[in-house]
Amino acid sequence: MRRYAIRIFAEDLVGWVPLVCVVTMTSTLVGICVSQAVWTSSPAFAEATRAARLDLTGFQAVSVTIYAEVALIALFALTAVGSATVRRCHSTFAQWRLVGATPIQVRVSALSVAGLASAIGSAAGSLASLPLSSALVPAFDALAAEGFSGGLGSFEPPAFDVGALAAPLAFAVSWPTCMAGAILPALRTGRVAPVDFLRKTGADTGRSRAGTAARRVLSGLLLGLSLAILALGALLGGNGVGAVVNGIVSAGILATLAVFAAGVEGVRLATRAAGLIPRTLGDAVGHLAAREAIEEIERDSHAVVPLAAALGGGSTLLCAARCLEEVLSRLGLPAELNYADVLVLFGLAAAFALATALATVALFGGDDARRQALLRTLGLTRGDTVRLIAWRSLILALSAALLGLMPALVAALAGATLLQAVWGFAAFQPCLDVFATALPVLWAALFALQHARLACPLAQSPAAVLRGWRLDR
Repeated sequence: MRRYAIRIFAEDLVGWVPLVCVVTMTSTLVGICVSQAVWTSSPAFAEATRAARLDLTGFQAVSVTIYAEVALIALFALTAVGSATVRRCHSTFAQWRLVGATPIQVRVSALSVAGLASAIGSAAGSLASLPLSSALVPAFDALAAEGFSGGLGSFEPPAFDVGALAAPLAFAVSWPTCMAGAILPALRTGRVAPVDFLRKTGADTGRSRAGTAARRVLSGLLLGLSLAILALGALLGGNGVGAVVNGIVSAGILATLAVFAAGVEGVRLATRAAGLIPRTLGDAVGHLAAREAIEEIERDSHAVVPLAAALGGGSTLLCAARCLEEVLSRLGLPAELNYADVLVLFGLAAAFALATALATVALFGGDDARRQALLRTLGLTRGDTVRLIAWRSLILALSAALLGLMPALVAALAGATLLQAVWGFAAFQPCLDVFATALPVLWAALFALQHARLACPLAQSPAAVLRGWRLDR
């Protein structure tokens, strides 16, 4: 069954390119960390640190810390991509089960598809990381300097040289990192039933009702814990700025995890709310786009949840920083904070989330082409189809923003409550400017990708598109 992984890839190569790009981006960052770790472990670098009387572990900790952050973010992103891949290949796997394939064979095939994508992306990222590692040496040194009381002092690093084994070593580290997120979704494909092919539906991707109920309970529990921090903060107060910042971050992160755990159920509520806009405006095409979004909620959730988690988590960090700035300002201390670390982490999470969403949307371009062709046979013009894509992209972006707004509001309420309990004043910082900036960016990116994927089918007649579409289910 492994040979069919290449055929699945070759049938819609363009649709797999964004997914491979996500893996390449992950592998590039992992490769940079590996190259820096190899360089800082060299005898020449150790001699340079001894000459400057600096601790070598301070430099090595930078690459390890960044790798841990990249691996954690990539785990969530690639898990979403892996789930979307399983959803995309659901009808194919059900057809295999119908003709006699065993669950183990289906799992092996799913792992082969994920392994092929990870191998291609990891190889490209490992090669790209070598020149980028050399260019980012000053940035790593600057991060390491923050851990020394006197900075780098007289430290002069040796010439950057990681040897011939850097790229293979980067591949050896990045490929398992990328595969980690795809293992559970791939193993879940063994639950695909043969009858699913006859039902002509891919709604069931192997998730049991017990699993769905467990996700609802977990989401409610996490949200309840985040709200409990508000009550405890108001009752117990705290001691200093640390208690405020820790409380805000804890409440916001718990609420973000609640959004992630809610999954499809949370996206369904947000999509229904976003769909009220075209209905209120009386736009028939927009109303049709909203109905499409509800029908494809299982598919779209793989794109919306990572975006919402990135917006919610990033807003939480910014809320904590702004509340800290407010405290310093009230105390008459210098309130000019350096947001570089927060913005870098936020930007990294946002880049992964956006790349994940685009990769997920691109996987289903063939299904969208057939759907648009059918709608055009029923009377939609090319202009109406473009408007439909625009409305669909807007609804996806709004759904992500609405879901991400919940952790932002929880963090802001936590900040206001804790500031009132500890310092005697309240400051509500929901970071709405983040959402005002992110919404048009998300809308434009999603629209550009979907329009590009459907440009060729739109240029053809509906009959030509339907004739060229191969019946997979």
